[in-house]
Amino acid sequence: MRQEKLSEAGHQPLIEDRVSHLCALVKGRSVLDVGIVEHMLDASKSSRWLHRHIRAQARECLGIDILEKEICQLQSEGYNVRCWDVLKEPLPAKYETIVCGEVLEHVEAPGKLMENCARMLLPQGLLVITVPNPWYANVLLKNLSGKTIFVDSADHVAWFDPATMFELGARYGLMLERYAGLKVERGTSWRSKLFITLYPVLVALGFKRELFAKSILYEFRLST
Repeated sequence: MRQEKLSEAGHQPLIEDRVSHLCALVKGRSVLDVGIVEHMLDASKSSRWLHRHIRAQARECLGIDILEKEICQLQSEGYNVRCWDVLKEPLPAKYETIVCGEVLEHVEAPGKLMENCARMLLPQGLLVITVPNPWYANVLLKNLSGKTIFVDSADHVAWFDPATMFELGARYGLMLERYAGLKVERGTSWRSKLFITLYPVLVALGFKRELFAKSILYEFRLST
């Protein structure tokens, strides 16, 4: 059953642009955006800051993070944001869409995050999570090398793949509906640029699309 469900949810084309895809999912909906600061306040100055784009497309949008100083600054700039730890308790509200962009791999209690997100979803609501992909080709190659210990990020506490995400969601009443890799847009070395260029050929030869995805996007709905 697990294999069948994962097969139905996967086998999707790679998502070309993370921000554009997420904006399409939140358009005209009530949205909770979790983990908006993205490590430091300077991220909000970037043209690619996710929360700005989500806020522009949603019918209504609340952003939350645990970084109090940064949240206070964003509030002073007119953003509808709150300092809130969703691991401790859910907000007293329900939303059509909840976005957790690159959050799950940072928290010490991923199950609690999933549980509280499920409690904040409206019926037929959508939970969207993006996490780093442990099967990304660059990660695999760097782990094969014996020269150094590969560290993706100093404050990551876990890796997640489709099978573990399916199980994690199911434990809290969430069904994995779809997942797809977020395509790496450009390489930094000639080897990575060549690898990306060869993407169509390698996929045609039977290699998984997710090899070319640094992160994977997962979409969950409440189980009926």
